[in-house]
Amino acid sequence: MNKQSITTFYIIAATQTLSILGSAMSSFALSIWIFTETGNTTPLMIVGVMVMLPRMFLGSLGGVIADRLNRKMLIVFSDAMQAIPTLLLMLAFFSGNFALWMLYAAAFVQGLFGMIQGPAIYASVTMLVPDSHRDRANAILEVVGPAAGLAAPIIGGFLYAIIGVAGVLSVDVVSFIIAVAVIAMVHIPQPQESAESAKSKGNIWREIRAGFDFLWQRKPLLLLSSYFLLVNFLTTGIWRLMTPYALARLNYDEELVGIVAAFASFGLLVGGLVPTVWKGTKKRIHTVMITMILACVGLMVYSGAQSLIMMIIVAFLMMLPYKWTNALVSSIRQSKIPPDMQGRVAGLSSQIATFAIPISMLITGPLVDRVLIPFSEKPAWDSFAPIFGTGEAGGIALYIFGGGLSLFIVSIIFYATPALRHIEASLKDYEPVEAITIPTDLQSAPAGD
Repeated sequence: MNKQSITTFYIIAATQTLSILGSAMSSFALSIWIFTETGNTTPLMIVGVMVMLPRMFLGSLGGVIADRLNRKMLIVFSDAMQAIPTLLLMLAFFSGNFALWMLYAAAFVQGLFGMIQGPAIYASVTMLVPDSHRDRANAILEVVGPAAGLAAPIIGGFLYAIIGVAGVLSVDVVSFIIAVAVIAMVHIPQPQESAESAKSKGNIWREIRAGFDFLWQRKPLLLLSSYFLLVNFLTTGIWRLMTPYALARLNYDEELVGIVAAFASFGLLVGGLVPTVWKGTKKRIHTVMITMILACVGLMVYSGAQSLIMMIIVAFLMMLPYKWTNALVSSIRQSKIPPDMQGRVAGLSSQIATFAIPISMLITGPLVDRVLIPFSEKPAWDSFAPIFGTGEAGGIALYIFGGGLSLFIVSIIFYATPALRHIEASLKDYEPVEAITIPTDLQSAPAGD
């Protein structure tokens, strides 16, 4: 690893920031359009389900692909393929032929190629960044989304008012094109084959099984993935409700909603930057669990925020822990997993952690639309109104509070479990090998073949 490798990492991070900014603006514009046109949260949940379905059922396969093939080419190819559905949606809006099913199909395709791209980027970090800088590198990758999310509501809201949803989608297409062009010019080294990987070498299904066996033999890592499965189950619906909740609470003022969303993203950004200057506790897992517990408290407080100022303050504070903890969790995993197995193990871990996400979203939409919002309009709601408010916002707020409270209890239980609490002491660090230099004409060849 040298200075050039670290520079390559920063180039990747910068281009992904641009690409995600375009996607975040599209998502924000589409969320406003859908909720304004339909008045329902369920379509937003279906979009989320379609994005997550590939990762839910094929996450392990995406990880194996990241280990077998050239990671740079996978990143480029996945970005290009994710641009195509956005382009088709843009054309549908321009022609006036848009239908919701098109958005669902686009979300599925983008989720499919995002499932491949994610492990490829994750596994590339180990080959580009030494362990002493890995917390910082993972933190930078974690703040890519928040940085884009900070600007997306402001820029996206401004562009939405001027050029509409089709115009915002066209900006997203341009961001994909730029990302593909830049990544195509950099070099990402491939890892040498480890003993663990050599034992599982064979067909794809055998390599998928190897990733599962690796986790099964290291129960603390499996427990960590199981914890984040529950985190995702309890919070995914909440994140999908943030725009409808803010719209209902702030009388459908898109500009104010954009301000709240921007401060929430700013909280993610600031929290994600913390590991670049402070690693937290000596054992990373303590920082992870303590900050997650604080995040649960933030969710419960946010559900009762009924003024713009209060929503802004709490949105910022409650989002601080998430990217910070994600960066530290990535560092924990990277230190314990052989570089040439990180794709498949990361893919499997992601599959486990995201398995309940579609279920969460399918439950959230009908529960909020058909149960909680109607309940908030009945006389029995009077006892809840002083805390959560009334109308649509009140019903959504009750859901947010319930999710925060449930996750608080789950986090306490997992943190009290010795296997998770001592994960860094009980599992031996893997010493990464030096990267091999692959000639330019062979960079697209499958790794390890």
